[in-house]
Amino acid sequence: MSLAFTAWGTWKAAQVADDQLAQSKEQQVADDRKQAALINFWVEKDTTVIANRSLDPAAVWAAARSKTSPSDSPGFMYWVGMLPPCNRIEIPNEVLDDFFQSPLTDEPFRGPYSIARLDVADAKGRGWTRSVSGQLSASSAAMPAPSKVGDSALLSDPAVRVVDLETCGTPT
Repeated sequence: MSLAFTAWGTWKAAQVADDQLAQSKEQQVADDRKQAALINFWVEKDTTVIANRSLDPAAVWAAARSKTSPSDSPGFMYWVGMLPPCNRIEIPNEVLDDFFQSPLTDEPFRGPYSIARLDVADAKGRGWTRSVSGQLSASSAAMPAPSKVGDSALLSDPAVRVVDLETCGTPT
């Protein structure tokens, strides 16, 4: 009888250890995603908004896609800039159209343009991709260092407004 009780106790202890390991992994994923989860983008009327509700700056690139291109078109990547913490970036659609005019020619589709996705390098250097539908996923793509992308950041356009957010560190 005591052998059966010991076996049952060992089995239960192993179950508890497995549950704790699974919880630890889930917590690590949540911690890794914490900053990137607070960076999002959407369209309001004639303006594209990128919000960084995190307490840290983030390096951001945008995949531009012509609204007339096929939905599976990958678009081109453009350096948006270093998003300041706790800020809302308001980009008039005309600015996107001017900024995203591809110097790479051979692009058969022309504006108007939209942001198809954001690629984000968080404060710890991890890469993330935010889709236009809002889905966030880890990115394995190598992102260029911000110091190597030049001064042609979208944020440097004088028509782009940077507005302080009232709430920071939370998704809403």
